[in-house]
Amino acid sequence: MSVDPLQHDPWQTGRHLDPGRPVMTPFERFPTNELLKHVRDVRRDRPPETVQAMLNAFQAAFGPEVLRTTHGTALLELMRARGTVSMTYWLEHRSDDGFRSRWFGSIRGGSSLKYVIYQGKDGSWIGGNNRALKTLSTAEAITVIEHQRDELLSALDVVDALDNDPTHNSWNTLQADIEAAAPTYQHLAFFHKTLALWRPDKIDDFHNTRYQSHALRWIGASADPAGIWANAGLFAHARRWLGAQLGSPIHMSTFGHAINHVAGPIFRLWRVGAGPQEDATLEFML
Repeated sequence: MSVDPLQHDPWQTGRHLDPGRPVMTPFERFPTNELLKHVRDVRRDRPPETVQAMLNAFQAAFGPEVLRTTHGTALLELMRARGTVSMTYWLEHRSDDGFRSRWFGSIRGGSSLKYVIYQGKDGSWIGGNNRALKTLSTAEAITVIEHQRDELLSALDVVDALDNDPTHNSWNTLQADIEAAAPTYQHLAFFHKTLALWRPDKIDDFHNTRYQSHALRWIGASADPAGIWANAGLFAHARRWLGAQLGSPIHMSTFGHAINHVAGPIFRLWRVGAGPQEDATLEFML
């Protein structure tokens, strides 16, 4: 979805009309004491050094240089093999002292086709869609996985080119830049989570726009409708600001978990009186 970044005003400051206006402080409309308490609680349960050790473990096993220098069947098995050692397992299921996938945003549930291809119980490679599964040859599966790897690395180059200040203009075109670098897979949850694990200082761990929007409402911002990457700067800015209030940097995973504690779960509600009729109101029905 193409949205002019200058027309989106996430902090409701009017900066799209007057770029000279200052960026609004995150949480300006909400008290931060409760959130800071949750951050401290999360840090006790998830010490920063433990979080960093897990990030380091993921980098060692599946970091950019590992993927860049692995090819063919070896890359296919490294990223998508069935069992407990592949990148797929780490991203979705692993939960032990070495790495806890849910600490970095969950992508559990749904079909294994969310990875585009997966390995069946008999060792075959499966693709297609939910209506029509397709058994792929090893060569076909390798083509898919090498394309995924190449797009991940291209997207990483875009993220690495961002200014360290998340309010810098370079962040305004992140969605379009990622879409250009990785047009096939950038919208998928596994893709977002991989980049978040590679660059947790810049990419948030809310791996779909619905959860991003829910969290951003609590922070005091509105989600950019352009897509999931367009909101990265908002989370990075809010995390950095909150760390300043705490007096020390906060890991993105700690920040995200604390936000989830305070914001609570998402509920689906029916609204009575949403119809076009003048009498379609709760008061009239009562």
